[in-house]
Amino acid sequence: MRDISIINLNESGAVLPNVGTFSAFSGKNALAQRIVKLLLTAKGSDFFNLELGTTLLNLYGVYSNNSLESIKTIIPILIKDFVENIKREQDKDLMKGIVYENSELLEDIIIKDIKFDPTYSGWIIDLEIINKTQDIIKISVP
Repeated sequence: MRDISIINLNESGAVLPNVGTFSAFSGKNALAQRIVKLLLTAKGSDFFNLELGTTLLNLYGVYSNNSLESIKTIIPILIKDFVENIKREQDKDLMKGIVYENSELLEDIIIKDIKFDPTYSGWIIDLEIINKTQDIIKISVP
């Protein structure tokens, strides 16, 4: 499945907007971009599919010494639900005849680190995206 590049990942996996020329691509980079886009999309805000997205944005700006551990408990639950939704959507697409490369199919997302950044009052989540070909794509999302 081809997509238009709207993000770039630097060497450390940080997500950067693509402000240069837009190009079409597929494969594991298309999967990474889809994951980032959906993680930063508020659940229920996609007009065409209200199930897409997450509620992660609700956690931004929420921080106190008491909330740190509870947030670190909530985020893995949200990510697990997110992974199940992506897999379900991909299965539906495949049944409709939409073609994906194996490198575009999500196998799992592993949380490597969760930290609060006081500079912009938000959480930074370091993730590893694993596709069906077992490639690991490292990303950090705000």
